[in-house]
Amino acid sequence: MSLEMEMPEGLNLEALFAVRRIAWLRRQRVTRIIIDGDKLRQAREATGLTMRALAERIGVSAPYLCDLEKNRRTATDATILKLIDALKEPQE
Repeated sequence: MSLEMEMPEGLNLEALFAVRRIAWLRRQRVTRIIIDGDKLRQAREATGLTMRALAERIGVSAPYLCDLEKNRRTATDATILKLIDALKEPQE
């Protein structure tokens, strides 16, 4: 059985992307996490990173990150964990 879960309204990326949360979702048999592209973009902009800079930081292409922000693709767990680290603090 495959379950999907969309990001609940009002939940920020950092809360959703916590490693413990992903582990809990896996134990609940959630097989795919769908992030809201608009919230991903807002989180990226809040840190002061350009799309290209964030893509380089997490090791993906800018077009892939663009697709995530436009809800055309879903992120892998590995990409989600990299996004957690990259979006934790504003960049100077």
